[in-house]
Amino acid sequence: MKLLQVTILLLGLTGTVFAIEDTPENRTKLADQYLQVVPVQELLSDMTDKIAATVPAASRDIFVSAMKKHLDVNALVDVEKQALIKYFTADELNAMTQFYGSPTGKSVLKKFGSYMAELMPAIQAQVSKAVQESARELQPAQ
Repeated sequence: MKLLQVTILLLGLTGTVFAIEDTPENRTKLADQYLQVVPVQELLSDMTDKIAATVPAASRDIFVSAMKKHLDVNALVDVEKQALIKYFTADELNAMTQFYGSPTGKSVLKKFGSYMAELMPAIQAQVSKAVQESARELQPAQ
């Protein structure tokens, strides 16, 4: 019993011993590492291609071309980096980088564009419906 208690205590302590110090500098460094493992450009390209499949065939090429021409990837990378630094600890960023750098994480990333393409029409429809319903409720009764 004593051995079990000592083992549990040591395991508990190792979590804090190996923790990465949660500083802005470490978060920035780890956010950069994460963005190398999960390149925004590739995700956006894949998502654009998947969403394009839902656009009428006659407009598909124009849609893809316009997205690639007008989407400011650098601006999105900057916003993502700042959000990563703001919301995730150094340990969380490290764990995310380790996961998405693993074979399982890479497999998840390959499926993410299809996943988002399937969700986006439903999300857009529900947001549009909610906005319309809210506008109706806000109109004065006649």
